[in-house]
This record gives sequence, C-alpha cells and structure tokens, in this order.
Amino acid sequence: MRKGSDMGNIKGQFRQGDVLVEFFPGLKIPESAKPIPRENGATILAHGEVTGHSHRYLGESALFRDDGSSSGGYVENTKPDRLVHDEHSATPEALGVGRVVRQMQYFPQAIRRVED
Repeated sequence: MRKGSDMGNIKGQFRQGDVLVEFFPGLKIPESAKPIPRENGATILAHGEVTGHSHRYLGESALFRDDGSSSGGYVENTKPDRLVHDEHSATPEALGVGRVVRQMQYFPQAIRRVED
C-alpha cells in the first residue's frame, strides 16, 4: 500500500446502508492515520451491530484511521474493488483513496451512530 498516495481516478460517493465512501482526486491519507488489520482476508469498514454482517472490501485494499475509533477513516484500493455486504447491493468498483463516513442520528439526548 502507498499510504498518502494520490491514485484517485474514480470520483464519486458510494453509500451502502449506514456507510458512505467518498472518492475524489487528490485525497490523501493523513500521515497520522494508522493501518487497521484485515480480518479474515477482508478490509472491514464497519461491523453490523444488529445483524453481524460487515461492510467490507475483499480485494487489495487497506483501511486507515486517525484516532483508533471503530468508525470512519480512509480506505485505499490499489486495484478496483467493490464494497460488499450481505444485505445490500455491492457498490461500483472504485480505485484510489476514499474517505469513510458513518451515518449519524440526532436524538435530543445524544448524537449516535446508525446501527446496521
């Protein structure tokens, strides 16, 4: 993986359930971001809290996060890859660096991450 690379030749937003991935040219992974280990050969962007299904890339990709949290971050696809999930359609193939955003809900008591 080429951390901080500028490979983005696909631009666009891809939503899959409560996960949004935004690819655009010039996006770079911050130097402060740390790689997150793959799980069972997949790059997991988000675990399903309700179903146990995950939003994942199966090809040559890596996930990086700034703060060690379990949400958000950056994904880097070094070859075209699709985001897959057992209950959602796969996204179009994307290559390059994408920003991962988790959907949030507002409640008067707190702002909470949407659970899929």
